Amino acid sequence: KVLAAQWNPSGTTMAGNPSGTAGVGADQLNKPYVLRLDSSNALYISDFYNNRIQKWIIGNSNGVTVAGQADGTSGASSTTLNSPIGLAIDSSDNMYIADKHNNRVVYWANGSSSGSMIAGTGSYGSANNQLSYPNMI
Repeated sequence: KVLAAQWNPSGTTMAGNPSGTAGVGADQLNKPYVLRLDSSNALYISDFYNNRIQKWIIGNSNGVTVAGQADGTSGASSTTLNSPIGLAIDSSDNMYIADKHNNRVVYWANGSSSGSMIAGTGSYGSANNQLSYPNMI
């Protein structure tokens, strides 16, 4: 038995502005990096230049900020991110985020408005407890 698949060249925009315009609006992304699906098949996107993680229900025209600030503000507090890039989601839909320019990995519980640093110190370095621009989880 042989199966054949063919790429659909027209494509469908699942998240972000269909015109491809970058921005900070709920319907926009700015350098999306990693995509993950949660237990209900919602799409999570590390929105690198907007310093946030967006949750996108398939079929919706807007995403919801689930980590970081909706307005794209960067920071190093427990409620902000600075260039999140790596992203993992566990079976309880908790997030693990490689917060690149904060040199840390953050655990963000499902539904929480803040995260907890679980790796790194928040400062760049080569000591055993430090990270140097973590990229992936």
